[in-house]
Amino acid sequence: MDNHKTIAFIGAGNMAGAIIAGLLQNGFSNDHIIACSPNIQQREHFKNLAIRITSDNREAATQADVIVFGVKPFMLKNVCDELKTIIHQKKQLLISIVAGIKTSTITKWIHHEYGPIVRTMPNIASAVGAGVTGLFANAHVDEHQKILAESLFRSVGTTLWMHDENQLDIITAISGSGPAYLFYIFEAMQKAAINLGIDADQAKLLVAQTATGAAKLAMETGESFEQLRHFVTSEKGTTAAAIDIFNAHHTQDIVKDAIHAALKRAKELSQ
Repeated sequence: MDNHKTIAFIGAGNMAGAIIAGLLQNGFSNDHIIACSPNIQQREHFKNLAIRITSDNREAATQADVIVFGVKPFMLKNVCDELKTIIHQKKQLLISIVAGIKTSTITKWIHHEYGPIVRTMPNIASAVGAGVTGLFANAHVDEHQKILAESLFRSVGTTLWMHDENQLDIITAISGSGPAYLFYIFEAMQKAAINLGIDADQAKLLVAQTATGAAKLAMETGESFEQLRHFVTSEKGTTAAAIDIFNAHHTQDIVKDAIHAALKRAKELSQ
């Protein structure tokens, strides 16, 4: 990470906060981070991090080498209109963490045909430094700018570059929404444990640690998910009895259908 670049976060919600915290933990200078938000509570939160804070988008953008858009999708056009003159003058790298807005749309809104833009899809686990972020760079992003953009998101997890922007919709359906799918399953497991007489806090710990351990095995052993499942599933054992129920209800088809529904919605939002 280039510690001499100043990064302005336009919109300072949870994801921006996670990235800022990751940058600081990795030694990035407080004085080179600007958080811009009209929300008083958000600005108060960032005071504890000793970074630069403002409610003025133009003030933040004027001082920045890199602008990170973190506003709600419906707000981004107005933000681009407000900042397009500054962006033309300073030719900053623009990074978007705004869901569903294509780089071509941002290009149109800032009226800058050759502006370098990186569109990203991080997920909520970035808040604890364990996220995964898909990135796409338009044709005007140079190699140094790609390294700079990647370093931002590597501070909060793993990164994957996409060569086709449409693949970010798939990233959205798999890893962007994915934590919610897993929480849904965790919730069902916890409820089942409680119904069987386990204390709620103990049930949460059992489920969360089981998930953490399973993910660690998958990441570190190099085995496929299917192989790992077979390792745990003894013939005619307890796990096999549970898997039989999943298969009887076509659970894998349900998961596939759910992901396709999320992908369809992501594509609709990108139009």
